Amino acid sequence: MTCADVQDRLRLGEALTTDEQAHLDGCVDCAQAELELALEAPAAVSLDGVLEGLRADISDEQGALGWWRSRPTSLRRVLAGLATVGVALVFALVRPRVDLDVFPMPQMLVLVGLYGVSAAAATIMSLGTPSRPVLSPRLAWAALVGAMVLAGTLAALPPAHEAHPASLAGAGTDFIPRALGCLFVGAAVALPGMVVLGLGARATGRSIRAPWLLGGVAGAMAGQLALQLHCPIVHSPHRLVGHALLVVVLALVAVVVGRRR
Repeated sequence: MTCADVQDRLRLGEALTTDEQAHLDGCVDCAQAELELALEAPAAVSLDGVLEGLRADISDEQGALGWWRSRPTSLRRVLAGLATVGVALVFALVRPRVDLDVFPMPQMLVLVGLYGVSAAAATIMSLGTPSRPVLSPRLAWAALVGAMVLAGTLAALPPAHEAHPASLAGAGTDFIPRALGCLFVGAAVALPGMVVLGLGARATGRSIRAPWLLGGVAGAMAGQLALQLHCPIVHSPHRLVGHALLVVVLALVAVVVGRRR
């Protein structure tokens, strides 16, 4: 028995005999060869852990949620758009504002366009693309800041008119009830889209927060769209607290939900 014989068996991964093991224990060259082979060998992979993770992923993708996440991106965008902008428009058709006949139509069209485009853009971004399904958190936070600035700026505009009694409501002791009422209505319109977008994310771990945050932005801007077409109150304090604040509220909800997912 020589060093070459022992080292050959080590390279083949064969079990050593008692004599070969005794030789290995007393031979510096063979011990060094064993150490070099151990360093070159790839780390062992726990198949049990891999299988458990695979089972968990399969379990998460079953049922309605799995069906929704497995749809083509283009179809998911259309359905998510119906859950955000579509819900807002349906609500506005059912409960239109009472001062439409005196509200300046050019300004109305601009406001509706800005809210609608913002909601649609956040919806599209939230679902990612086939090549980049995992979204950047920076993109989500930038979209949130942009939505807050846009909603706050539009809410702070001077009153569009004062030609309807309903447009002058929501002041004095009526301020808080009216503002809370609009927040509730806006949230009710926004939450379906936010949930659809958040659950439709093809991401896990920390990366799940970005779709939920963008879903909150999309839902909040859809809520702004619904309130613009529903609420006749035109003064800035009500619009800032009852309308624009919805972006902040849903962002907080999205952060909390995204962390727990």
